[in-house]
Amino acid sequence: MVTLALGLGVVASAALGYAGPKAHSPAHWVHLSGLAGLLIEALVVVYALTALLGRGASGRVVATVLLALTIPSAHVNWSHVERFLATCELAERFAVLHVGAYEASAVRFAGGVGVALTAACVVWLGAQARAVRDVVSERKGRRDRWAAAIVPGALMILAASLGEWGVVFVASVALVLAGRPEERPVDTAGETAGEALATDHALPPATSAVASIAAVVMAFIASLARLSGREGFAWTDALTRSERAVALTSIGDARAITWGLGLAVITAALFGETMRYRRAAPAGPSRSARPRSATILAALLVATVASDAAYGLRVSAARRSVASALEGQFAFFAALGPPATHLPSELAPPPHAAAALQVSRDAVAVDGRRVARLDAIDTPAAQSAIANALCPAVAQRESQPPAPELSLLLDARTTVAVVGRLLALAAECGAGRVEMLLQKGEPPVLPRGAPPEAAFVIPSDFVAVRLRLSRVDGAPFHGGAEALARAAEGAVRAGSELAVRVGPPPAP
Repeated sequence: MVTLALGLGVVASAALGYAGPKAHSPAHWVHLSGLAGLLIEALVVVYALTALLGRGASGRVVATVLLALTIPSAHVNWSHVERFLATCELAERFAVLHVGAYEASAVRFAGGVGVALTAACVVWLGAQARAVRDVVSERKGRRDRWAAAIVPGALMILAASLGEWGVVFVASVALVLAGRPEERPVDTAGETAGEALATDHALPPATSAVASIAAVVMAFIASLARLSGREGFAWTDALTRSERAVALTSIGDARAITWGLGLAVITAALFGETMRYRRAAPAGPSRSARPRSATILAALLVATVASDAAYGLRVSAARRSVASALEGQFAFFAALGPPATHLPSELAPPPHAAAALQVSRDAVAVDGRRVARLDAIDTPAAQSAIANALCPAVAQRESQPPAPELSLLLDARTTVAVVGRLLALAAECGAGRVEMLLQKGEPPVLPRGAPPEAAFVIPSDFVAVRLRLSRVDGAPFHGGAEALARAAEGAVRAGSELAVRVGPPPAP
């Protein structure tokens, strides 16, 4: 019966999923979680197999060990992410940090699911064992045993089918625990058809209460981990900038609902289990006694919650640090909407590292640092400021053919005059091989209530098309950013690159 209950619960959690292209694969959760995830899965499987073979495996022991494994695992995984971040350039850290959170949170999800399923099965079977003591008919006792195995998993599957929010997992466990039979002290004398089940699975009231609360709390942690995983995955190259904006808005709404409902469920569980324990615990001096298993389980649960909160603070601090360092670039790129393209990936590779010339709706930047206002580009001072920043940036980066010497990112509304001046300045600084960055997919339309980071850009949001600037060959180009993008795109489809002849920049 334990095996059936765990199997149904695993099916339910797999149907709900984690995040990413293999969200519904428990094997992928384990792959992301590393060694800790493998141990978590092995413990659940061992518990199910020993129960199937009638060896009387203790769910309390398994739940306790799972909690102990979950405490340090996310911190260990996040330490690996922090070490890798230290080797990345500043511009890459924001995306790397979020992808790292996606991978590091997988062990929180796997551990939360494992503890919640194990504890829910233990509590349900324990409650059914107490109920079976009063059963005279062996047939009815067998029916109650099947119910003890099927009901937890069936309720989880039903809840998981109602929507995609991680909170349904919390609600499903709450349904399981709220619906279990009332526990009460019983006379253990006598051997009836149902007493074997009662002996194997009955729990002391304190242990039952702590296990119930652990199931709900760990399901809540799994729900939060799932949202963190979805948020981190949104910053991978699997989503376009527009798709990421929609995903981040949806995740923000789901997180608010998850916190509200999750805390309400935990509060209800604490109140309900306290009242149930007061009714079920025996009167007299032994009432104040707490089984050792309940004490250990409660201590580990508190440690797990504290550890998970500390993990969240570590991730938040890292995000704030990187976001603060990139605040100027984020504000600049939020006002930049480059031309879009639907070129297949085999024709348009990802951008290469190079000196970057970027033009937003109101400013010109070199390597993400503003150097001139766009409305002043006709002035000698602005042209001199751009050249003084761009020429050293091009010269300091060693690039051998066919690597680009300049990365060009233009807002789609950049005019003919601005494009001509910038291309001439780039050629004057020695940039002949140029990659023009085009945005993958449609331009983003930020949904109402979208978080500020929904407007941010990362390198994987773009693909690169090649331009060749020359003063002696190629055809003069007279067009804005959108026309330049379409001409370069046409050259790529034809298997060549766009050659553009440029003249000297206007004299200051």
